[in-house]
Amino acid sequence: MSCSVFNRTALKKPCFSLKRIGQNRLAMIGRIIIAVVFSLSLSALSLNSVCAEDHPLVRVGVLANQGPEQCLQRWTPLAEYLTVQIPEKKFLIIPLAFADVPTSVGNGDVDFILATSSSYVELERLYGANRIATLKNRVLDRVYTEFGGVLFCRADRKNIRHVKDLKGKTFVAVDEASFGGWIAVWRELKQRGIDPSVDFKKLTFGGTHGAVVYAVQNGKADAGAVRTDTLEKMAAEGKIGLQDFYVLDDHGHGGQNFPLFLSTRLYPEWPMAKVKHTPDNIAEKVAVALIQMPEQSAAATAGKCAGWTIPLDYQPVHECLRELRICPYKDLGKLPVRDVVKKYRSWVLIFVTTFLFLGVFTIVIFRLHQNLRLTHKELEKEVFERKQADDEARKGAVKYRSLFESTPDAIFLATRDGFLDCNTAALKIFGYPAKNEFLTRSVVDLSPHNQADGKESRAAASEYMHKALREGSAFFEWIHKKKDGTLFPTEVMLNKVDFSGKEILQALIRDVSKRKQVEDERESLIVELKNALAQVKTLTGLLPICAQCKKVRDDTGYWNQIENFIRDHTEADFSHSICPDCARKLYPELYDDDT
Repeated sequence: MSCSVFNRTALKKPCFSLKRIGQNRLAMIGRIIIAVVFSLSLSALSLNSVCAEDHPLVRVGVLANQGPEQCLQRWTPLAEYLTVQIPEKKFLIIPLAFADVPTSVGNGDVDFILATSSSYVELERLYGANRIATLKNRVLDRVYTEFGGVLFCRADRKNIRHVKDLKGKTFVAVDEASFGGWIAVWRELKQRGIDPSVDFKKLTFGGTHGAVVYAVQNGKADAGAVRTDTLEKMAAEGKIGLQDFYVLDDHGHGGQNFPLFLSTRLYPEWPMAKVKHTPDNIAEKVAVALIQMPEQSAAATAGKCAGWTIPLDYQPVHECLRELRICPYKDLGKLPVRDVVKKYRSWVLIFVTTFLFLGVFTIVIFRLHQNLRLTHKELEKEVFERKQADDEARKGAVKYRSLFESTPDAIFLATRDGFLDCNTAALKIFGYPAKNEFLTRSVVDLSPHNQADGKESRAAASEYMHKALREGSAFFEWIHKKKDGTLFPTEVMLNKVDFSGKEILQALIRDVSKRKQVEDERESLIVELKNALAQVKTLTGLLPICAQCKKVRDDTGYWNQIENFIRDHTEADFSHSICPDCARKLYPELYDDDT
């Protein structure tokens, strides 16, 4: 896997699709015409299988640092050239993003790889890649086998003229894995005391060299880094004007050996490398074909190069990566255990054997000692816990018996077969003088034949017991029978409990005779009151009555004698008589003063 230095902000380009290969041109004139022309609609699997039958497929992975479309346009003629030179093989170009290069090589998805010098060094160390040729880059009719990086800003940024001026500025580079577009520049920044992760206001990656140039030109970044020849090529294509940019620490432009803008040391150009699984005979043929490629060939022209040369020394790239402590040197200075074992194998074996013997002996003695100590502690703990458990059990039994006996309600423990125990209140409520006699009875013996709802007591009791065992509890009203045959109402609460690993029922029975009596008396009183109220008529409100004759006016406006009005509106009736005072007034002759 590739090592990351900074978080990537550029969007990754889409992966290459084998369907796109069906759109490439046919081989150069003079090549034996391929018997079958593949349709664009064929899947990648069908294309690979057919190619494998006629011409075994050789996949050449190429870093698409300017996007997959330009990569295919630039390097497909190279695949066609190799196919002509090695007719028994069919070569395909596979565009790869920066992050996809290590994965594709490690998984064996490509047979050859063309990538940056730093990518090659990483692939060489991690996956055994081996360079077979170095690219001869053509820039403005001149050939270069070395390149570097360029630090630049806009020409009108007068406050940026030296590398130290970049502190506190926003900076854009191509990609964290781009050697010319970042890594080579990073080395120079570090040697000048600039830590990009701390000293830059913001560090981003544009993804392509062109994107970096435009970001600086449009003011989206204060300065940027691209590989050598980028500014010159874009100016030659009419995309930018060199006068609009200023190159920091330029020590290449105008020189005889390297007339391009240059802000870093020089490093060997991109190498073509074979992947570890690629046969040596195929690699030799490819190397010969590349080195013999004419400078004016179609493949060289499309690739914007002058062909290939023998592989250069990539030690300067190793030194750069080693100084920056990035892959494959991120663990530099740490001696791998594998290397130590390989170098001192005999001594390590003796040491390990001795150590293991002493270790095993020590462990055996230690474990014996520990086992004795643990056994002794476990015995002490077990004795203590058993004693503590016995004490708790005794306390619990005393507490339970105290609660069991102190409650005024009847409590007994029972199974389907009969009673197991009961408290004193149960004997008192059911009228049994001795516990032994009570425990010989059953639920049916303590109940009438039928309950108040008419259900048979035996069936109803069995139903409630099953419910309590199934659901955990059951609450219901019950008619019980005392020893002398007296019936009395009760409320029963059945609970399922665990007793010595066996499920039993605990019954709590409360005599509700007095409460039922009070409830019955209350109901009778309520009935009597309702009956009395039904017979009572009352007069409320104001009665209009004549002050002289004492007649009362009713709701219809008719004046009634007061006795008639009261008789019509109440339950009262009148029997006429005469009081003594009226009798004296009406019949004075019949009364005298002494009567």
